[in-house]
Amino acid sequence: DLNGFKQVNDVYGHGTGEANDSSAEAQNNMGGIGTCPHCMFIPLRVGESFITDSNDFAKALVYATDNGVKVIQEALGTINQTAFSREAIDYAYAHGVMIDASMADENSRHHNMPATWNHTLPVHTIRFNNDSYHDSTTFLAFDSCTNYGGHAALSVSGTSCASEATGRTAGIAGLVYSMGLSLTQPLQLSAEEVMQILKQSADDVNVP
Repeated sequence: DLNGFKQVNDVYGHGTGEANDSSAEAQNNMGGIGTCPHCMFIPLRVGESFITDSNDFAKALVYATDNGVKVIQEALGTINQTAFSREAIDYAYAHGVMIDASMADENSRHHNMPATWNHTLPVHTIRFNNDSYHDSTTFLAFDSCTNYGGHAALSVSGTSCASEATGRTAGIAGLVYSMGLSLTQPLQLSAEEVMQILKQSADDVNVP
């Protein structure tokens, strides 16, 4: 019950919104459906808001990796990027964990940490062109509160900031991992394989 989780543990509701975007259950009369409604999520607190210390993020990252998590969904920014944080990201990547990282929400080319480190998948939100469906014909349709620039790996359909894109992408990554495991001969995909599948299956948006 994500609503109960919000009331007890999530002061600002940001983590709850993230969980809803990626893994909210279907057919429970409690709002929208996540992109991977059968995915299991583990909420890990790394700060009181979406700005934290990278060492706290790193601790959660190592804990999640050692407990079999396959996708790290982090819509946050850190005030630093320590050696421990960098090593934790590399450790997760080496163990097949994909780190889905928010480009953040300053409407600038600012490089948000920890998304700027190697072995992450930085994403931001691209808007729809009309009220009924997502059909962006230009990269310039990115949401006005989300960061942009060459560091972004994917533009993901959404109605809000980069946090929504992060949640949606995490659920899709969960589906990719699950598909690999559901094959007649189960396939343990690496983090890099999942990131490449997501990148290669994206539509190219050309700007004249």
